[in-house]
Amino acid sequence: MPTSGFAGASWWAFDFHTHTPASSDYGKGPTQSTLKQITPEEWLLAFMRKRIDCVVVSDHNSGEWIDKLKTALTTMAASSPQPNGYRQLTLFPGVEITANGGTHVLAIFDPSASSLDIVRLLTKVDYRGSFGDSEIAANKSVIDVIQEIRAVGALPILAHADRDRGAFGLTGNTLKPLLECGLLAAIELTHYAAEKPQIYQDLNLGLAEVLGSDSHHPDGANGPQYPGSHFTWVKMESPCLEGLCLALLDGAPLSVRRSDMDPSEQNRLPPLMIDSIEVSNAFRCGRSQPLRARFSPWLSTIVGGRGSGKSTILEMMRIGLRRGDEVPPSLANDFTNFKRLGSRSDRGMLTSSTAIKIRYRKDGAEFCIQWSQADDAHVITQCQASGQEVVVPGDVRSRFPVRLFSQKQVFTMAENQDALLRVIDEADSVNKAEWQVRWDQEEKRYLSLKAKCRELDVQSSQMEKVRGDLDDVIRKLSVFEGSHHADILKSYQAKQRQVRVLDEWRNRWVSVEDQILAVHKAILLSNVDHAAFPDPSSETEKEAIELLDGAHAEIQELAKALKAMVEATAGRRADWETRRDGSAWHRGVIQCEEEYTSLVTRLRDEGFENPAQHSIVVQQRQEFEQRIIELEKIEEIRTDILRQSQESLGRLKALRQEITRKRQTFIDNVLVSNRYVSIKVLPYQPELSVVEVTFRALINRANDDSFAQDILVEDDGKPLDGLLGRLLKDVPGDAQSAAADIEARLEEMKTNLIAAALGEATPVGMKRPLINHLKKLTPEQCDRIRTWYPEDGLQVSYNADGTSRRNFRPIEQASPGQKTAAILAFILAYGTEPLVLDQPEDDLDNRLIYDLIVQQIRQIKTRRQVIVITHNPNIVVNGDAEKVLEMEFKNGQCVVAQRGSLQSQAVRDAVCRVMEGGTEAFEKRYKRIALGRFGN
Repeated sequence: MPTSGFAGASWWAFDFHTHTPASSDYGKGPTQSTLKQITPEEWLLAFMRKRIDCVVVSDHNSGEWIDKLKTALTTMAASSPQPNGYRQLTLFPGVEITANGGTHVLAIFDPSASSLDIVRLLTKVDYRGSFGDSEIAANKSVIDVIQEIRAVGALPILAHADRDRGAFGLTGNTLKPLLECGLLAAIELTHYAAEKPQIYQDLNLGLAEVLGSDSHHPDGANGPQYPGSHFTWVKMESPCLEGLCLALLDGAPLSVRRSDMDPSEQNRLPPLMIDSIEVSNAFRCGRSQPLRARFSPWLSTIVGGRGSGKSTILEMMRIGLRRGDEVPPSLANDFTNFKRLGSRSDRGMLTSSTAIKIRYRKDGAEFCIQWSQADDAHVITQCQASGQEVVVPGDVRSRFPVRLFSQKQVFTMAENQDALLRVIDEADSVNKAEWQVRWDQEEKRYLSLKAKCRELDVQSSQMEKVRGDLDDVIRKLSVFEGSHHADILKSYQAKQRQVRVLDEWRNRWVSVEDQILAVHKAILLSNVDHAAFPDPSSETEKEAIELLDGAHAEIQELAKALKAMVEATAGRRADWETRRDGSAWHRGVIQCEEEYTSLVTRLRDEGFENPAQHSIVVQQRQEFEQRIIELEKIEEIRTDILRQSQESLGRLKALRQEITRKRQTFIDNVLVSNRYVSIKVLPYQPELSVVEVTFRALINRANDDSFAQDILVEDDGKPLDGLLGRLLKDVPGDAQSAAADIEARLEEMKTNLIAAALGEATPVGMKRPLINHLKKLTPEQCDRIRTWYPEDGLQVSYNADGTSRRNFRPIEQASPGQKTAAILAFILAYGTEPLVLDQPEDDLDNRLIYDLIVQQIRQIKTRRQVIVITHNPNIVVNGDAEKVLEMEFKNGQCVVAQRGSLQSQAVRDAVCRVMEGGTEAFEKRYKRIALGRFGN
């Protein structure tokens, strides 16, 4: 089975034309006698090993090997172990009939048919030759043979029509009625580019063109036709004649694809998919038994009448996958009501014991997300190869992405730019969440730098005071530093500075000795405690004791070395002090101090009240000079931090530009060839209500309408005056110029706001009440003004008929249906995560449903899983749903009444029964089938 374990229809590798030793020309060639000895098991394994899923056993005018193969297949399936290369294979009994005139026709029976059914058909077509002989023809014409095939419930296919014994070899008078008989299920062509008669092209019948191997050998050693060399991909839920009939009626590319055009695996699974949901003990579902729904990896549709519970599945997914916060504010009450505990008088859908279990496949691994109302918690488990489930860590939202959109959500996005912007920001290439982390880090860095600047400002502000105090001290010293005293005083001051420098280094030396001595004392150890070794005579404990004693001895030696180092350095220091005290420099210091002392004495004798004041003033001058040096260093640090803060502010600006650029790049890539919607990012130009809310929060006036004339004056959504009005008024049309213009205006506005807040200026156009309010802002709030930028806006345009790009018009001018269509076109255009849509067709006319939703779903479901809740049959039928679930409200509970693919008669009946226009949808898709076949 091609997609074992998955629900709904999938693609099956189908060989429409094969031969066994029952055909007289099987193995034709020098080794024919040997090849004819092949066993049924070997014949089957040849196809299994080539990963063929379905085989039509179509021997020339014979069904002899059909029962043999069916018996062998049953035996192989039951054997243990199974043969090497075994896989599931479905046999379709058939026969290649040589009609009167030599044209070959394939007849395909249901897998339940037997060899006897083939014999009966050969009798009906009046075949009287030897079974297995292709050269002997039946007595009935091609059309008569086809009629007999239909009469026994089999499907007739013109065999290798483009080759010898094929229908294209017939004349026009014979070929035309054959093609127009309306009984053919398909036509086999050995090459997709085969030359076709003009009459076939003119009739444009839409017959499915299939491919079979027509294999007469078990492998490729004897020619190009062998098991697996040629086949057709056929979409069915399970191999049966009815499923095959519907697929052939549907034709290419929806249900039939030739291997010479599409050789690669058609059952490509999306990397992310929801396998199933199970809801237990909800108020209106899952009470007597859990509500279970399994989904196809590609397109699943949920149908049902009004009130049948279709949308319940989406809302349960929203809870189970933690997507409740994605509901727009305008719809939040509906979701809140859904999550309430239900009662007869309440719309709540939950009970105190409601549980939701969602199975999710991610990159080949299977996970289960479980939620319970009892503790409102999510638990994630992963299914192991053994079948056991192991609890694994992780955040449900980040690990298991999904897009859930109700029709109301879609319409809200069309009406509300912010809701649409949030969806754009969640795209992988935009990743607003990751960007926000970087923004917050940089903003925190900027605010921290500005706070440090203010701290340093307080210290550096003392500079003028210290300079003034120093100037006073210098003036005092000038009294003592007269012309005849100046040399002595200056020499004394210089020598004192020198003494301080040498004393500082002597003190450092002493400090080093103290530190080494402290280490010496710290590592001194007491004797080793041998008490932990009660048997020191044993070899093992004796060895350990020796190791301990060795360590103790080593550390003691290190302590001795440190002690010796202290004694040595102390000696060197003493020697250094001796050399210092005996130096000519030291004698000069003593002489200078004696001269200074004599000078002070003379000054006292000359009448100064406090002759000792000179030394104090000298010390004050030194202290003030040192303080100025410190303050200059602080100023250098402040200047550097201020530079860093400006660089940080520049990075914030670059980050803000980056998110705008990412948004537009993402939109451009998604909508590069979209005919229905165009979206442009308007830098810093959100809806005026949005920018006003964020600005008021910035200046600490959230939920307030004060200063209205100062902040924003508008008319019908157009900015006129006020801070924000002047910021966004008359902005240039192109995005680049608009961004540059607004950034310049924004910088000026921020500067004026901060100047007003600090009381440094009264900006033009700013009234006193607002200025007084700004003065109450904290320093950090002023800093945040510098980091503030308005959000981006979006300009959404739509094209009602999807034609020329000149027909795009602003979405504000669109009808509700056109608005919905434009946003849907965007939603359907990007992403790889599962997409769940609830009744997206509401407000859309049938043309838009088919042209927009159906066509795009067909395209995207090959790369992402799509689940659509719908009441429009075109989405189900012409969207080619691989899985259909019919919901029904029965006995007070929402239940799944029918489930399966469109090949199921019960499912087709349900679509026609609950969906208005269901029969017409089937007729549109299956153009060559009688409507009665689908029920009413």
